[in-house]
Amino acid sequence: MRMTKKILIGIIAISFLVSCYTALNRYRAEKKNNHVEIAIDMTEFQDLAGEMGMKFEDLTERLKYSGATSVGVQEATLKDLKERGYIAYMPLGDFMMGSYSTGTVMPLTSELQTAYRKNIENRINSKGFNNREYNYSMIIITPYKDVFEFVKGSLSERIKIETLEASNQYAIITKQKPKSMEETGLGFFERDLDYAKTLRFVNVIPRIQNFQGITQKQIDEKISQVKKFGARTVIFAGESVLGYNAEEETHKEIIHYAAQKFKANGLVVAIIEKPADDDVNKGQQGIKIFSRESEYSSSKVFSVEYVQQKKLKPKDFLDQWSRAIAERNARIIYVKPFWNTEKESGQVLKDTSEAVSQLSKRVTVMGLHRKTVVGLNDIKPSYFERLVIIIGIIAGTLLLLLAFFNMSEYIIYGLLLIGSFGTAAVLYSTALFNIFGDLGIKMAALLCAIIFPSLAAWYLISCNKKYSDTEEKPKLGRIIIKSVVALIIAAIIAGVGGIMIAALLAESKYMLKLDIFRGVKIAFVSPMIIFLLLYIKHIGLYSDKDGNPISISLQLKKIFNTSVTIKYVVVGLIVLTAVAILLMRSGNAPAAMSSDIELKFRAILENIFIARPRSKELIAFPLLMLLIYSYVSQNKSLVFISLFAGVVGLSDIVNSFSHIRMSLSMAVLSTGYSVLFGIILGVVLIVVWSIIDNKYFKNANIRGELH
Repeated sequence: MRMTKKILIGIIAISFLVSCYTALNRYRAEKKNNHVEIAIDMTEFQDLAGEMGMKFEDLTERLKYSGATSVGVQEATLKDLKERGYIAYMPLGDFMMGSYSTGTVMPLTSELQTAYRKNIENRINSKGFNNREYNYSMIIITPYKDVFEFVKGSLSERIKIETLEASNQYAIITKQKPKSMEETGLGFFERDLDYAKTLRFVNVIPRIQNFQGITQKQIDEKISQVKKFGARTVIFAGESVLGYNAEEETHKEIIHYAAQKFKANGLVVAIIEKPADDDVNKGQQGIKIFSRESEYSSSKVFSVEYVQQKKLKPKDFLDQWSRAIAERNARIIYVKPFWNTEKESGQVLKDTSEAVSQLSKRVTVMGLHRKTVVGLNDIKPSYFERLVIIIGIIAGTLLLLLAFFNMSEYIIYGLLLIGSFGTAAVLYSTALFNIFGDLGIKMAALLCAIIFPSLAAWYLISCNKKYSDTEEKPKLGRIIIKSVVALIIAAIIAGVGGIMIAALLAESKYMLKLDIFRGVKIAFVSPMIIFLLLYIKHIGLYSDKDGNPISISLQLKKIFNTSVTIKYVVVGLIVLTAVAILLMRSGNAPAAMSSDIELKFRAILENIFIARPRSKELIAFPLLMLLIYSYVSQNKSLVFISLFAGVVGLSDIVNSFSHIRMSLSMAVLSTGYSVLFGIILGVVLIVVWSIIDNKYFKNANIRGELH
């Protein structure tokens, strides 16, 4: 049986080496994606400049000096053009009755108004309008020829319109209510194109808006407009990507066309990243299809949501931006002014520019560059790589089963062969892969996330006989060394599982969070359950007369037949509450909110380290360091606490690697920092505990000298 275990461990080692090769390819792809854009929203900062009475050019120079690299330009809308004084629009009935205001548009004299309305009335009547339709129709007027041509050209491609000209005034009439049209994107206004280029940012980011029924010709026109910007990055505005139309079954063909055109023109699409969202279907409609069809020439963009803006302090903005880059792989930070009703506009600009400056410094510390994003492109492990990795996971599963059952070698090798050939059949058969492929890969990743923390727990439990049965009284210094070794080995075992998951799911759609590894909560709880069973079997709550644990079934029977006092009920409720909180805080979008103290502590760690050590690991690993001490001192309560905490921390290692959108280097650094600080804090904890133990409990199994 020893040889069988060695063979299984050898298979895991080979699988791990292949995982390292795959993970290295993923790391190289992530390393190329090392450009970060800090983009400002042109419209919102123009509003801020207007409030301050400041030239927008001067404001942008200040933001560029702080570190902003790009400017985001939204498509013009009727509402936007009206606010800028280019047009006025109103219900047609209001115009015909003279009860309207042109706003900042060139005013019409009373004579011209009368002549103009008469001219329009004649044209309207000839086109089939009637008085009943006036309030259900809209008129757009402007004194600017280029504005008129722009609006006319945009609307005529989507709806039926009538155009009028009189006394150097231009009008567009359509049977649409103003409210239904005022925020619809019209395309990019030529004046905005020219103006954005004069600001001399590194990149201009157009925010393209989709509309129902868009054609291939209109897509070509939008791309032509984008190329006039000299843009290399695009963000889709609104709820859907270019070409999406829920009412048309053929919209996938339009999306495919648009995506191929974007790829051919070297345009990177920025996928909107939300702070807490584990449902990939809540993103922009059609984004998964668009990214796939463009061969994942995509990046991630993050902006603090509007509902949060007035609640946050400038440092909170900075922390969210930094976290999005470090932990969510966002490569565009879309900046809007820190609007707050209690602040003057000058203070808003000061706070925003200072936060941008600090973010720019953090980007440099992270080893990233403030340049135009390059996109991720299509990344995927080969079928062979995935096959070898999954065979390693099967071997790990069989190894764990040997901790519970005495299985014959024939059964073990038979299960290994069945699992291997079954995996190969799914991976290499197109028909089977289309049905079971994605699900099978996710299930293998879930199994890996359960098995390897459990194997680490088995290793720690197996240390029991080595240290608890010794007659020699070890020195405290030796216990500390053995504790460090035990933590490192356990972390390596869990880390092997983490790397295998990171390699198995090293695919663009996971890295861009267009698909996610589900089952994080199951992967977090299952090792705890397996640990409890391992603990009962190998250490035991009840033993026979020779001191060996009785069978699991008999121990469970004794547990259920034991009388329970209020004290144990309270302790049980506390433990269950703690587990429930840990469970809610795990996953892609933790349900339990972190306390203000913890958030401040996280922010401190994020400011100090490139990759923040995980909170659960900083608590769990020092407690795990007490394990060898508890074995030697034969303190069963402390053994259980140390092991349970250790399993939580080891599961969290795998959990870190399961967040595929986090770059691999960040996951490795975060785990490394956690283990390092676990060792430091653990050494302190061992020394303090030994002093308390020797002083109050007179433990005779440990000599206190530190050598």
